[in-house]
Amino acid sequence: MNDIKIFVLHNEEEVLNKAVSNEFIKKINLNNLELNQKYKTNKLAENRFLIYLSNNKGILADYDYIGICSARWDEKYQTNQESSNVLKLEKVPDLVKSFKKNVIYVPAPIKEDWYEKSIYMHEGMEVYIDELLKRNNFKKTGSSFYSNNFICKRSILIEFLKWWKKEFDYFFEKYKCEYEYNSENCPNYKEDVNCAYFYERITVAYFANKNYNIVGLDPKIKITDEYNVVRSEAIENFNKNLKLL
Repeated sequence: MNDIKIFVLHNEEEVLNKAVSNEFIKKINLNNLELNQKYKTNKLAENRFLIYLSNNKGILADYDYIGICSARWDEKYQTNQESSNVLKLEKVPDLVKSFKKNVIYVPAPIKEDWYEKSIYMHEGMEVYIDELLKRNNFKKTGSSFYSNNFICKRSILIEFLKWWKKEFDYFFEKYKCEYEYNSENCPNYKEDVNCAYFYERITVAYFANKNYNIVGLDPKIKITDEYNVVRSEAIENFNKNLKLL
């Protein structure tokens, strides 16, 4: 079995071509996915790949760890700047030997107040998040991550996809892409993908309610097999009680 495969996503070929390439990366044009026609809309953003994976889990079989990442990873998290607190995407596979099975590795961890921040950035979204939480007996707190950018064990991803598809189908059948909330407080808000912000919260809520450790891919952190790991201030802020193994 191979160590890791990172699926790098975008809907523009030009952006994909600019993204880093190596043996661990598979670039995916979201517009070319084999999906039911009703899902072939850019309004769903990266959620389209979760739909695709939910129906094609077999493509994950040869890899121990799976990454789902935006093709704009390095641009979005400004990894070329010395002050960046996110590892360059091309460097991630170098750490896989030290990865822990119960950890989700992410560029944008969220601390306990993900619910409050979500309804601040997307005024009115609480109606839909509350419906999701009630359906699953989920709480409003817990550490998670933004942007559907994450790396984890294949078994964790498959378990998540089974649950995610069930919830996505429920909400898509009920609301399609017609959600009534205002996202103008959201940084880099894009009106044409407004519904995708809620579908992303399905992912956020799931991992906030699981017992996985959420670890930011900070270049200042050395991920090792030892208990003695140097923590960055960013990770302490996001995960105050997190112990890196």
